[in-house]
Amino acid sequence: MDSKRNVLDYISKVRLTPIMAKHFKCISCNKHVFVPPITTMDGRKLKCGRCSSVNTDYKTRLYGLEKLASYMEFPCEVDLCDAIVPWGKVTDHERVCSYRTIVCPMGNCDEYPMNTITSHFKRYHKHYFKCVNECYLKTTFGAHLKLILFKGKPYLIFSYINNDDIWVSVYAAGASTDVSFQVTFQDKKTERVMIFKGGKPVHFQEEEHCLGCLGRKCNLLTHKKSLAYSNHSAVFDDMMVRINTQLLVKVFGSKLVNCKVKITESDSAEQDDQHNYREISKMLVCPSCDQPLSAPIYSCETGHSICAFCKEKLTHCPSCEHQLTDLRCLPLEAIAQSIHLFCCNREHGCSFVGNRNERIAHENVCIARPVMSQNEVNNQPLYIV
Repeated sequence: MDSKRNVLDYISKVRLTPIMAKHFKCISCNKHVFVPPITTMDGRKLKCGRCSSVNTDYKTRLYGLEKLASYMEFPCEVDLCDAIVPWGKVTDHERVCSYRTIVCPMGNCDEYPMNTITSHFKRYHKHYFKCVNECYLKTTFGAHLKLILFKGKPYLIFSYINNDDIWVSVYAAGASTDVSFQVTFQDKKTERVMIFKGGKPVHFQEEEHCLGCLGRKCNLLTHKKSLAYSNHSAVFDDMMVRINTQLLVKVFGSKLVNCKVKITESDSAEQDDQHNYREISKMLVCPSCDQPLSAPIYSCETGHSICAFCKEKLTHCPSCEHQLTDLRCLPLEAIAQSIHLFCCNREHGCSFVGNRNERIAHENVCIARPVMSQNEVNNQPLYIV
């Protein structure tokens, strides 16, 4: 045996049986303790890493037990599930196990298996379950929840509204996360639309995604962002989409517009559509200022397009040197109006999507925009809509 190697390196995986697991229960959640960090107070009673946010006197970490456990495999905590999980992957499995028991996200029911959440909502919360693929959200202040089906699988939509912001998140309730969602605001009178891309949902976890925590009413010690902890205000940090209500007033003239969440495929076909969309967007750029075209769009004698701002400064087409005219490109204006653009602060976390005029209005109030010095501000182009 190589003296430089640890004796444990020669041990093959040891499988912990359910009977053995009963001797290693967490004092807080009553699940097996093999999730780091494993801590103790007296060497006999143990606390697992799932409950690390729960304040106790269990401060001593058992590194030796963790090292030994790293060579072991563990049964799922749910009797109906026959999965065997290696060290370091226990919580990953528990997040997606469809057999696990959950506390109802509505907060006023008994526990039930995750894979029965759809039938539970149909029976006990039918007012919160009426939607397939997309649904309209409440626009009243406070925390709200709805269950939506996409391809027969359940997703939970959490939203919170106050006077300043609207937050929206989508969580997969035992469903695939390989989908996308978007939040759409629409004024039916003017047909003006703003679309915010939300990205992919994450798996629902009742300890982290709680309607009571979101509404600042939960005091459970097992919930990481409940009122029992000083960081309860961080409940909004993990919300996927945040929209400033002043932006809605800027674009629509009012906060009272329809809000809809839609779940869509996230596959190669959608990527192809996005590629085509980007290619079309590249064509709708003014050849003079390189900014996206929007109405009014003018043309030269040979048909090249130019934006209204550059037409006021030039007499000849920058593409062919022919004379510019007063002819409007109405079909191109209609296409340009339908092209949605990302906010320039996308890399700073902004998820806004809108046409050029809407983007300009948004960027003037975007909460994700970086703070600039006066010299930097003076060097930025100024757009007047």
